[in-house]
Amino acid sequence: MKTKQLPLDAEEKALMESLEAGEWQALDKTEFKATKALLENSAKETRKQQRMDKKQITIKLGTADIEFIKAKAQETGISYQNIISALVHNYTVGKVKLEI
Repeated sequence: MKTKQLPLDAEEKALMESLEAGEWQALDKTEFKATKALLENSAKETRKQQRMDKKQITIKLGTADIEFIKAKAQETGISYQNIISALVHNYTVGKVKLEI
C-alpha cells in the first residue's frame, strides 16, 4: 500500500533542496553515536526538568464536571488530576480550543 505524502511547508522544501544539492554530509559511525547519545541525554534531562517544574494550584470546578472527569479517568485508568493537567497543557499548546 502506498502512503500519501503530505505537502511540504517552506522550511521543509528548503531543507529538501539543500539535501538534494549535496549540502549535507553523513556523520561517521563514531560521530553519529556520540551525537545521538548527547541528544538523547539532552531530551531525557529536558523531560525530567519539565516533570519537576510543576506548581500546585487550587481551582473550583462544578461537582458534575468533577464527577464526569472522574468517571472518564476510571474508564481510561488515568488519574483525574492527570486528565485535568493534560487538558490544560493541550489548551496551552493549541491542541484544544476554548469555546465560551
